[in-house]
Amino acid sequence: MQNFVSIHNIVKKSGLYNFQGCKIPIYSKINILFLRSLLQNYSDAQVCDFLEYGWPVGHDGSPFRSSFSRNHSGATDFPDDIAKYLKKESSYKAIVGPFKANPFSCPSALSPLNSVPKKDSTERRVIVDLSFPEGEAVNSGIFKDRYLGDEISVSYPTVDDFIMLIKSKGQGCRMFKRDLKRAYRQLVVDPGDIHLLGYKWRGHLYYDRVLTMGLRSAAYICMRTTNAIAFICQNMGIDILNYLDDLAGCDIPSSSDDAYAKLGLILQNCGIEESIEKACPPSTKMMFIGILFDSENMTISIDTQRLSEILQLVSNWLCSTNCTKRELQSLLGKLNFVSQCVRSGRIFVSRLLNWLRDFPDNGKIVIPTDFKRDLFWWQEFLPSYNGISMILSDEFSNPDQLFSVDACLTGCGGWMDGRYFHCSFPEFILDQNLHINLLEMLTIVVALKLWGKHFTNLKVIIYCDNMVSVRVLNTGATRNEFLQSCLREVCWIAAVNNFELKAIHISGCDNRLPDLLSRWDLDYKFQLDFYERTKGMSLFRDLISKELFQFEHIWSTLVCDSIAKHVKTIRRCHLQAFPGANIWDMINLLNCGTIQVNYDIILMHVGTNNVGTYEVADFDIGYNVLISTIEKLVKPHTVIVMSAIIPRLLDFQNTSYFVTTINSRLRSLCFKRGVQFVATYKPF
Repeated sequence: MQNFVSIHNIVKKSGLYNFQGCKIPIYSKINILFLRSLLQNYSDAQVCDFLEYGWPVGHDGSPFRSSFSRNHSGATDFPDDIAKYLKKESSYKAIVGPFKANPFSCPSALSPLNSVPKKDSTERRVIVDLSFPEGEAVNSGIFKDRYLGDEISVSYPTVDDFIMLIKSKGQGCRMFKRDLKRAYRQLVVDPGDIHLLGYKWRGHLYYDRVLTMGLRSAAYICMRTTNAIAFICQNMGIDILNYLDDLAGCDIPSSSDDAYAKLGLILQNCGIEESIEKACPPSTKMMFIGILFDSENMTISIDTQRLSEILQLVSNWLCSTNCTKRELQSLLGKLNFVSQCVRSGRIFVSRLLNWLRDFPDNGKIVIPTDFKRDLFWWQEFLPSYNGISMILSDEFSNPDQLFSVDACLTGCGGWMDGRYFHCSFPEFILDQNLHINLLEMLTIVVALKLWGKHFTNLKVIIYCDNMVSVRVLNTGATRNEFLQSCLREVCWIAAVNNFELKAIHISGCDNRLPDLLSRWDLDYKFQLDFYERTKGMSLFRDLISKELFQFEHIWSTLVCDSIAKHVKTIRRCHLQAFPGANIWDMINLLNCGTIQVNYDIILMHVGTNNVGTYEVADFDIGYNVLISTIEKLVKPHTVIVMSAIIPRLLDFQNTSYFVTTINSRLRSLCFKRGVQFVATYKPF
């Protein structure tokens, strides 16, 4: 123990990292000679130096709090777990201590201890909160994007990466995985940095001499280490992907056992301890990075429990009005996980990332309505998703299906291998005077509603001569509400039918058949030209109904003067409840922006709290002003619905007739104002 302290003081006094100056070999079980012999041609030459002399934590030398901060409740409430942890880590020589006082020649940092439950275990994972207190924490002096002055980015393998590996070996290949035991705790830190990794327990000081759970640079250091192992494996003919402490690979059935055994031998010769109980021998089914891969059926899947958890999280977000950056990052991680299987959902994750980039580090901000609409898409889709997705082909250069569409200001048309459709836009579309960009995108929605069922498990390319539609489909980037609504419809169809869609821009002259179809009803010459160009082909016309032009994924809100007990039965509805509010309260809440109105349908339920204090005429005036206020604030085609009020139980005998009269007059008022009326929102 004293030896570690002495080495720290020597290295600290040198003013250089150990690998640069003193170069004192640090105790670890890693076989440095073996690694150096196999990494001679490796691009990351410093890895072996770091493994031999210790990894600098990357602290910039900024001031940190050296006085002790109280341990978190995750530690104080579980003293036996902390004591057990300290005893175990001491046996591994992973910590230095206990000390009564700081043993080093410089001030040391003392960070709070904490613990969290381990998944599927009664044990707890002990963490040192190196991010506390903010501004004075050890992690505050460690850059996220730099290490020892060099720009860095931690790149983890994705589901797509492992899918590519499976495809390279072929259907029925056998997958395998080995897991490093205590991965962070096998990697020693530079002895000159040990003073940064201190904590206090029951009056004694301890210091980590290995990577600490909670250290900002730990994941980067771990990945650099396992990247080197992956390089060694590759040179020995073993294809693997490393995700921190997980090393996963696959091979053809006749070679997979040998590859699995070689991977274990490499880890053994490197002196790196693996978790034998977590190893996965070659199989056609394997869990990796939270996804179940099946090489026999060529599927990927997420377990239903994870889906239920994510659905609940999304539902909670839809009931929230603001959020912090940390909460947004957590949601992003969950949705990004699901989108590994649901590829159509990646557009929404991309938009979420764009919002995150502009998010302030501190405080809360209001959740934008457009973002909530994207969350609503997830809320609608997840209950219908069984968690299983087919592994699709890689290349759009050889797609499974092609089709093309076009629109003019009066109609639309589409063409797919002899199948075609043409239709004049319904009046409710023409009445909106939509820009041609919006009509082109709407036509794509109609085509996918019509033909999407034929695209299951396929790669599909759509040709379109409208650049805006192509860009929106491929990137998901648009601020236009109508285009966003179209995009949600497209992603829904693609997700339900598990196909991937890519749009390619072509010139109008190369998109002649859909162009003729879109102008079908303008002049007979377009029909003749179409038949001339398709002479000798086998044709089939798909009929179009006006329902195909209606968005299925509308978003509604119930604005209510109480906590609505039945709101969960209203599909696609966001509750805005203001218990105790009366009609004029609602008007004020609308005018000051507290009530969000950027919805397709607004269902207003208010008036019960006015019973007993208002006369009939007061209700007439209040409801009139309320409807006018809503109409002033909403977008042009928002549907406004007024709900009848219900007699109060506490004075039912005295108010039931009065309430009946109010509802009758409200019904008449809605008819005059062109507003919808429902007797109750419950079956809405």
